[in-house]
Amino acid sequence: MHSPLTSEEMLHLLPPMQQQHYLRINSNKRQREYLYSRLLICLALSRYYQRPAESWIIEEVTNAAPIIHNLPSPAYISLSHSHDLVCFTLSPLKVGVDIERVQPRQNLQAMAELFMNSSELKRLPTSEHQRQLYFYRVWCAKEALYKALPKFEQSEAILKKLSYLQLKSGQLEWQLSEFELEGYLAAIVHKKHLHTAVKIKHFIDLDSFQERSVTH
Repeated sequence: MHSPLTSEEMLHLLPPMQQQHYLRINSNKRQREYLYSRLLICLALSRYYQRPAESWIIEEVTNAAPIIHNLPSPAYISLSHSHDLVCFTLSPLKVGVDIERVQPRQNLQAMAELFMNSSELKRLPTSEHQRQLYFYRVWCAKEALYKALPKFEQSEAILKKLSYLQLKSGQLEWQLSEFELEGYLAAIVHKKHLHTAVKIKHFIDLDSFQERSVTH
C-alpha cells in the first residue's frame, strides 16, 4: 500500500507556473484547494493524453476555470469542488460541472425560492431527506448548466429562469448527467451530441488523495 503523498511531493507534480501561483497564496485552505484542483487537472489530462503531469501550460483565470493552452485537440473544461472532493470534466463540446456535499439546511425553503421557479418549487418533497436531495440536485444541475453557457450568455443568465425540469426531460439543447457519491451530488451538463461528450470524470478525495472515476 502506497503512503499518501506530502503537499511538497504533490506540488512538484505541477507545472512550474502553478507551483509559483501556489506559493503566492496566503490562506492555507485556499492553498489546499488550489493544489488539489490543479493536481487533479494535470493527472486527469496526463492519464487521458499520455503526457507528463508537469507538461501542461495552464493559464489561471479569475473567477473561471483555467485555460489549458497545449491540449492536443480543442476541448472545453469545467472544475468544481465542495469540502473534500474536487471534480473535473473535459469535453470536445461546451461542458459544465458542479458538485455539492449534501447537508441539512435550516433555511432550505427560503434558499430554494432564490433559484427554483414555481414548477420546481411545487415538486419539493415533503420528506426532509428527499427535500435535501432534490434541493441539491436542482442546484447542481443549474450551476453546471450555467458554467456550460458561453460567457455572453452567463452575464444575462438567472438561475431561477434556467429550467431543471426541461433540462432533465431532454427538452433543451443540453444533456444532463447526475451522480451520487458518498454524501455528495454532482451534475455534468454538456451540449447534446450523437456520442457522449464527456471524456473524463475524475473525483479526488482531498483527505486521502484517493482518485475515483465515474464511468458514463
